[in-house]
Amino acid sequence: MSSIQDLTEGRIDFAGQVMVDNISRVALIVSTFIAFCIGFGLQDIRATFAFMAVAIVGLAAVVLPPWPMLNQNPVKWLPVKHKGSVEKKL
Repeated sequence: MSSIQDLTEGRIDFAGQVMVDNISRVALIVSTFIAFCIGFGLQDIRATFAFMAVAIVGLAAVVLPPWPMLNQNPVKWLPVKHKGSVEKKL
């Protein structure tokens, strides 16, 4: 049960989020350019959409799973304070 929860939780730190964002932007821009060239060269819009679909599925396989490289700098949270130590101010 815990292994399923680890897979679905998807822990990614802030540096990993930036890396995923950069990878996604570059991959989508490059694949759009290549798809346009393929579609223009073949004069076939279906080839353009097919290439983009394959590129998006491939990109999703790269950036969606919580790879260990995306959690190399985990956030260190402050410890939880006990309820008795909280002071209420009016």
